[in-house]
Amino acid sequence: MSFGAIGGGGGSGGGGGSGLVADAINDGTTTVAPSQNAVFDALALKAVAHEVRHDFVSPNDYMGVAPAGSATSASVWTITRLAISPAGATTVTHATGVKWDDRLTATYT
Repeated sequence: MSFGAIGGGGGSGGGGGSGLVADAINDGTTTVAPSQNAVFDALALKAVAHEVRHDFVSPNDYMGVAPAGSATSASVWTITRLAISPAGATTVTHATGVKWDDRLTATYT
């Protein structure tokens, strides 16, 4: 862990002592502030990683989501199909636990 001093020193109107910044975030620590890098890294770990695919095959629009690193041939995809009629009416249906590769023939409900 590295620390760096921030803030101003004493002197008139200076506001007092120095603060410390750490490149880590530890629960319960109240005397050291996390650095911007530590905050960014912690938030990045919270991000939900997933695969996303999109395809338009008239008259249907397909959008698929699966866990990060999933192959399009794995039966882990959730696919939303937006059917668009010639009059412009739309119907939304879903298929879960299917292969992205089978999006055109999957059963949607």
